[in-house]
Amino acid sequence: MFSTRTNARAPWFFANQWRLFATLFLVLAIPTAILMTLTGLFVRGMLTKQAEVENMSLARLTAQQISEDFFGFVATWKVLLRAPPW
Repeated sequence: MFSTRTNARAPWFFANQWRLFATLFLVLAIPTAILMTLTGLFVRGMLTKQAEVENMSLARLTAQQISEDFFGFVATWKVLLRAPPW
Protein backbone atom coordinates (compact mmCIF):
# COMPACT_ATOMS: atom_id res chain seq x y z
CA MET A 1 0.00 0.00 0.00
CA PHE A 2 2.47 2.62 1.17
CA SER A 3 5.63 3.24 -0.70
CA THR A 4 8.82 2.57 1.23
CA ARG A 5 10.99 4.59 -1.10
CA THR A 6 13.18 7.09 0.66
CA ASN A 7 13.78 9.32 -2.33
CA ALA A 8 10.13 10.20 -2.91
CA ARG A 9 9.74 13.80 -3.90
CA ALA A 10 8.01 16.02 -1.38
CA PRO A 11 5.81 18.90 -2.51
CA TRP A 12 7.66 22.17 -3.09
CA PHE A 13 6.17 23.86 -0.02
CA PHE A 14 7.69 21.24 2.28
CA ALA A 15 11.16 22.23 1.09
CA ASN A 16 11.64 24.60 4.02
CA GLN A 17 9.71 26.20 6.84
CA TRP A 18 9.26 29.61 5.15
CA ARG A 19 7.68 28.10 2.05
CA LEU A 20 5.19 26.21 4.19
CA PHE A 21 4.36 29.37 6.12
CA ALA A 22 4.01 31.40 2.91
CA THR A 23 1.72 28.76 1.41
CA LEU A 24 -0.51 28.66 4.47
CA PHE A 25 -0.56 32.47 4.57
CA LEU A 26 -1.60 32.71 0.93
CA VAL A 27 -4.24 30.02 1.26
CA LEU A 28 -5.75 31.04 4.61
CA ALA A 29 -4.89 34.56 5.73
CA ILE A 30 -5.31 36.52 2.52
CA PRO A 31 -8.77 35.15 1.58
CA THR A 32 -9.93 35.63 5.17
CA ALA A 33 -8.69 39.23 5.17
CA ILE A 34 -10.41 39.90 1.85
CA LEU A 35 -13.67 38.41 3.12
CA MET A 36 -13.53 40.44 6.33
CA THR A 37 -12.79 43.65 4.41
CA LEU A 38 -15.65 43.11 1.98
CA THR A 39 -18.00 42.25 4.85
CA GLY A 40 -16.96 45.40 6.72
CA LEU A 41 -17.54 47.57 3.67
CA PHE A 42 -20.95 46.00 3.07
CA VAL A 43 -22.00 46.48 6.70
CA ARG A 44 -20.74 50.09 6.68
CA GLY A 45 -22.80 50.82 3.57
CA MET A 46 -25.93 49.24 5.02
CA LEU A 47 -25.55 51.11 8.33
CA THR A 48 -25.03 54.39 6.48
CA LYS A 49 -28.23 53.87 4.49
CA GLN A 50 -30.13 52.91 7.62
CA ALA A 51 -28.86 56.00 9.46
CA GLU A 52 -29.93 58.26 6.58
CA VAL A 53 -33.42 56.76 6.53
CA GLU A 54 -33.79 57.03 10.30
CA ASN A 55 -32.52 60.63 10.32
CA MET A 56 -34.99 61.60 7.60
CA SER A 57 -37.84 59.95 9.50
CA LEU A 58 -36.85 61.71 12.72
CA ALA A 59 -36.59 65.07 10.96
CA ARG A 60 -40.03 64.58 9.39
CA LEU A 61 -41.61 63.61 12.70
CA THR A 62 -39.95 66.51 14.51
CA ALA A 63 -41.13 69.00 11.90
CA GLN A 64 -44.65 67.59 12.12
CA GLN A 65 -44.64 67.82 15.91
CA ILE A 66 -43.39 71.41 15.90
CA SER A 67 -45.96 72.35 13.26
CA GLU A 68 -48.80 70.81 15.27
CA ASP A 69 -47.65 72.50 18.47
CA PHE A 70 -47.27 75.88 16.78
CA PHE A 71 -50.67 75.80 15.06
CA GLY A 72 -52.29 74.60 18.27
CA PHE A 73 -50.71 77.52 20.11
CA VAL A 74 -51.89 79.98 17.44
CA ALA A 75 -55.43 78.55 17.52
CA THR A 76 -55.53 78.83 21.31
CA TRP A 77 -54.45 82.48 21.18
CA LYS A 78 -57.01 83.26 18.50
CA VAL A 79 -59.75 81.82 20.71
CA LEU A 80 -58.47 83.73 23.74
CA LEU A 81 -58.25 87.01 21.83
CA ARG A 82 -61.82 86.66 20.52
CA ALA A 83 -63.22 85.87 23.94
CA PRO A 84 -65.01 88.76 25.66
CA PRO A 85 -63.00 90.27 28.47
CA TRP A 86 -64.55 89.84 31.93
